Amino acid sequence: MAIPDLSTIIALLCSVLAVLSAATSAWVALRIYSEGKDDERIIFGPWDHPYRSVPNSSHYSAVVCCVAFNKARRNAYIKDIRAFDRKGETVEVEWGASIDREGNLSQPNQLIGLVDSRDVYVRRNDGEFISYLTLEIRHSWPGSPYIQEVPTHDLQ
Repeated sequence: MAIPDLSTIIALLCSVLAVLSAATSAWVALRIYSEGKDDERIIFGPWDHPYRSVPNSSHYSAVVCCVAFNKARRNAYIKDIRAFDRKGETVEVEWGASIDREGNLSQPNQLIGLVDSRDVYVRRNDGEFISYLTLEIRHSWPGSPYIQEVPTHDLQ
């Protein structure tokens, strides 16, 4: 049996060290990535009609609003909101980050950026009173959308 020369042994040790280093690096990267993802969440405050922003009750009754809080270190955005009634049927809505005094959305159906917190408004397109909606809120992070039930105080 021949004894390997010194350069072969050194090459073997270097390749073993390279594999161990790559495996450790991948493990650390996955840990850092998963820790960064753990805090990705958006918290929605209570939904209600914007009584203070829209003085006319016939206008604010078709709009609900809440404050969305971004609890992550990274910025997030809301990219789509879909609404459903109690029967699960789609309700046509517009959504946005600001409204005028008549309850109309300033820039409907555009991305809502969330750095810390932001108002979110949803308005029924048919102008009907909102007493209940289920909202499916799609956001910038991978995963399933947030589902929010929106019961409001029945003013009628």
